[in-house]
Amino acid sequence: MRYVKGKPKGCKACHREKQRTRPCDAEQKRAYAQSHRDEINTRRRAWRAVNRPDAVEFINGDDLAVEYARIIDGDPCVYCGRPGIEKDHIIAVASGGTGEWINLAPICRRCNASKQDRDVLRFMLRRLVLAA
Repeated sequence: MRYVKGKPKGCKACHREKQRTRPCDAEQKRAYAQSHRDEINTRRRAWRAVNRPDAVEFINGDDLAVEYARIIDGDPCVYCGRPGIEKDHIIAVASGGTGEWINLAPICRRCNASKQDRDVLRFMLRRLVLAA
């Protein structure tokens, strides 16, 4: 650890202590979030469109994949029926799947996180075993 003017520089313990002593007004944060909800959601959608891993695949994919992704946006999850926020490669790209439109499906975050790069049959069998 290096010292600047007798104080440790870059000490994580000191940084955590500063965070604890800083006043946090939860009501003020909540009020700001409510009054700027549309603006915040617009920024989140723009960020997701650029930074989601599947967004890169659609951009590099063919025009049909991009158009199909727009069409299925907002459809329910094909595995559980919840609102489908994300797009899934039915056959994972890591397993040799492509970014073509026929390999895409709407999926919720929970199912997408648990499916990972498994194929659909293994994913559904695992869900059945865990549910029992």
